[in-house]
Amino acid sequence: MIPLEFFELPVFGVRQHRLEDAVDRLALDMKERGQTSPILFYRKGLKGVIIGGGTRWLAARQLRWESIWAEERPVPDGEFDAILVDFLDNEMQTPLDPLDEAAAFARAKELNPGVKDKVLAARFKVSATKWSRRLSMFRGASPQTMQALSKGLITADSAALMARLSHDLQQVIVAEAEGQGHLKHRVVVRMIKELKPGPGRKSTRCVAEYKGVRLIFDKPEHDDLIKALHRLTRAAVMAKRKNRPLKHLSDLLRDDDGPKAA
Repeated sequence: MIPLEFFELPVFGVRQHRLEDAVDRLALDMKERGQTSPILFYRKGLKGVIIGGGTRWLAARQLRWESIWAEERPVPDGEFDAILVDFLDNEMQTPLDPLDEAAAFARAKELNPGVKDKVLAARFKVSATKWSRRLSMFRGASPQTMQALSKGLITADSAALMARLSHDLQQVIVAEAEGQGHLKHRVVVRMIKELKPGPGRKSTRCVAEYKGVRLIFDKPEHDDLIKALHRLTRAAVMAKRKNRPLKHLSDLLRDDDGPKAA
């Protein structure tokens, strides 16, 4: 066991999105079952730099543990090796968010411009199809948007990019529902299209659909999507309790601060 204060997190880590929720969930699990696997680190001066298990270290800090189970690894040969070790370690613990996977793959490809995609996919132990699908998520994204996503930041551009990724956004929203404890009432919002600014409309809006009810998000921002998720979940529960058919969800969703049924 090594004191927590010995470690530090690297500048880049593959798990960036909804990190706070991941730490909270892991802290609860570690409180009940203890630490089931070590964190991985290499020595850098008087410190140990974590290259695998950073979320476990953060959870241990939240639990106010004094020390943690850790295993030393050789110093990685550059940022690529650090990304690879971190990715594989996270994958063994809990599946990564699609955006985290895409960010890790995109950065790895940037660091290895002459290496074929199928070779890099094999290094990350994923199929060539998955590798290509994740990279396509960021196709056409500006450098500023990529930088925001790599840091786990939510901006209007990065949220709009997420809104265009129908399949992956479903996974993100379902994961948020599970994180909020809505395990019995899974809610999946399917993004349909974006409404670009035009006459009488100053900002981009997103049109989504849930159980046949269409919703319009005035701002394509992460908080709006999550707020809609929570409202939809509550509405679904209310509909079930009152034995109302789901077509009445549009009535339940009417609220000044929530998404409006289209």
